Amino acid sequence: MKKAFAIITIISALIMSSCGQPIFARIGGTLEQNIDYHPETFDDAWYWVANNIRYKRDPFLGLKRLPEETYALKYGDCEDFSLLLAYFGNQLGEDVRVVAGYDSKGNAHCVCRYNGVLIEPQEYNGIIPESAFDIWKEYSYEEALYTTEIRTVE
Repeated sequence: MKKAFAIITIISALIMSSCGQPIFARIGGTLEQNIDYHPETFDDAWYWVANNIRYKRDPFLGLKRLPEETYALKYGDCEDFSLLLAYFGNQLGEDVRVVAGYDSKGNAHCVCRYNGVLIEPQEYNGIIPESAFDIWKEYSYEEALYTTEIRTVE
């Protein structure tokens, strides 16, 4: 059983998009990638994510990448930004939560909560007023990593 599972995981990691970039489908396993950036503070991590990961809409509409995958690809959508920032926070021992909901325009979106404040991982120092975000669900890093519920499409 373990052998079959490993083969499925490897095959899923080799799926390619139409533009030749790897799309790492997540089928219960993890893709081991080195994350060689080690921020000293959460502020450092937030700055790094906002300035080193570029936004790219998910062609599969809601596929959630592992933080290691987003780091390796250097792009992702809002769930990927949020999970990567929460990953760094988790590594620093901080409680960074992943929050799924709707922005002020009614668009599905994923952000983080740090020190009780909603923050935009894609924009360094981007604070989101609670009144401007309709929260659907909030997750710890571990919950967000393993749930299949996070989707920013309807």
